Amino acid sequence: MSDYNRVVKLNPEDDRAYYDLANTKMAVGDFGGGLGPINKAIELKPDNASYYKMKGNIQFRMNQPCAACKSWQKALELGDNKSQYNLDQYCK
Repeated sequence: MSDYNRVVKLNPEDDRAYYDLANTKMAVGDFGGGLGPINKAIELKPDNASYYKMKGNIQFRMNQPCAACKSWQKALELGDNKSQYNLDQYCK
């Protein structure tokens, strides 16, 4: 995690570093901590479907199912067809 924080500090426009930081925080159970970095990744590259899928996963883990469904829907609209599974399972 410290490496991603260093990358973000050195290059605050690196959207992928924010995504990786969010993914790492999610992997260790820090879902709330992952939301800020994924939002920054989306701000920097709003057309990346993977970022919205990750945001939905974080929101779902934070017990925010309505917000998660909106994020997964956006991911699907941007071309992430795997988000359809989450929509079918959790957003009926």
